[in-house]
Amino acid sequence: MEILAKGICMQVDYTPQLQEIVKALNRPSTPTWLIAILSGLLGFLASALSQVFQHWYGEHRARNKMRMIIYSEIGEMYSHLVHFHDLGKGHKSELEDIKWRKKQLRERFLKFEGERYAEDNKAVFIQLKERPTIREIYSAIREVFGPEEEYGFFLNCGLAMEILEDCVRLNYLPSRYIKRYMNGSDVIAINKANKRRLELGQAKA
Repeated sequence: MEILAKGICMQVDYTPQLQEIVKALNRPSTPTWLIAILSGLLGFLASALSQVFQHWYGEHRARNKMRMIIYSEIGEMYSHLVHFHDLGKGHKSELEDIKWRKKQLRERFLKFEGERYAEDNKAVFIQLKERPTIREIYSAIREVFGPEEEYGFFLNCGLAMEILEDCVRLNYLPSRYIKRYMNGSDVIAINKANKRRLELGQAKA
């Protein structure tokens, strides 16, 4: 059977304990048929427990991998949104400037690889308790590319940023996963934005 010790999968050797049990069962007073039954039962239980643990550990690793992909991407997406939202206007017209920002984000920065990975591995994604929040964040980010005649780039971009900030501040995205999987500079930027919004009364704790 395997156990997880300090993040490392290690093999546990039950041989000494099983040998002691077999010795005890081999005493003259113990019937042979009872020895055979108990030995078989012990072997079955050890095998069953090993299979259960291996299945649990496999799913545990799959969830960790998915969170690593999604959380790191979401953090990077936030930083890219902030950059292109706050970037000063160039020498283009307003419409050309917005088209350029959208093109840069779509072609170079917002790849949605984590969203596709979740879609391709639904059996794992459905195990994440925070999956509704993740879906909401990806949906809000996609709205950045919406038509300008509706809400427009800057409003959609700012809204996506605030939704992600709220999900972090209110722990809809568990803080332990944010600390573990999200890039440190992205976390700092989100925390600074939340602190500023709280001070200005634009958000609730």
